[in-house]
Amino acid sequence: MKMNYSITVENGSVTIHLCNRKGEIFTKNFTENEEGQFTFQTIGRLYSVELTGENTKGGCSIVFHSKGETLPK
Repeated sequence: MKMNYSITVENGSVTIHLCNRKGEIFTKNFTENEEGQFTFQTIGRLYSVELTGENTKGGCSIVFHSKGETLPK
């Protein structure tokens, strides 16, 4: 599974937390604009994404893709 993210930070900071039932599998804090990708092996069906802002102004996009799926251009 792939998680693509695009974060825009105009002020403050944003933290992404990706968790499964056993705990956190990805966390990253952003203080400036960034795009990236995180690849992980799924174990089970349930995952959660939490976005935490600290005096934040901006935006974000998070898209999940399964392996073998063609990503849009």
